[in-house]
Parts: sequence; structure tokens; C-alpha cells
Amino acid sequence: MGEFGDRAIGEQNVSVERIPTSPDPWMPFAEFALSFDGYAYRPDLGDWANGQVGQFRASGTLADSLSLRDLRALVFYEQRRYRHLDVAPSGGGLAYIEALLAAIRRRVSSSAAGARDQNASAPPEDE
Repeated sequence: MGEFGDRAIGEQNVSVERIPTSPDPWMPFAEFALSFDGYAYRPDLGDWANGQVGQFRASGTLADSLSLRDLRALVFYEQRRYRHLDVAPSGGGLAYIEALLAAIRRRVSSSAAGARDQNASAPPEDE
């Protein structure tokens, strides 16, 4: 589970309401970011995350292939990055984090809508 396991929020428990829209204020963002242990998810997290932020800086967009777990790992890494730098994200760093959070919100929202649609089309259970 890693050192962040006591804060873990599994994918099934992530709701749009739990996802901040920005790293400002810092504490709600940090709590959400640390609810997923990116180090346990990807042993190469630093190199991979730096590649992703580089792609975002070059194109202004996130890779379409990023899964919900990938996005959460990237948010985790950005929280760790700015925590160790001891500065608040600004400019391009802020835009990148906000794009990650927005992508997570879209994924969670579409997953919840899909589950509602699936439940609505299911036949009623026998009582």
C-alpha cells in the first residue's frame, strides 16, 4: 500500500465532490493528491511524470491515453514536486495541475453517468 496508504481513496470511492478544481487552497489539493500512492503505482514515476509535463508544456494538452490511475499518479507527483520545492504552483505549473484535475473530474463524472445509465437499463430484481 505504500507510505500513503492511510490516506488512500480507491477509484470506486472517488467522487466529483472530492476532487478540487485547483491546488489553491493547498490543503484540500494535497489531501486529494496524497489519496493515491503514485510511487507504488509507477516505480518510474519521476521520469514518466516529467515526460508528461513536458508534453503538456509543448502541446498545451494532456495525452488522451492517460487512465484515471495515470492522472491520479500525476497529481500525486505534482503535489510532491511543489511540496519539495516549497513554493506554490503558478503559471504553466498551475495550468498543468488544473488540467489534470479537470481530466480526473471528467473521468469520474463520465464513469458515474455510465454506471447510472447501466443501472437504469437493468431489469428490475425479483423481490
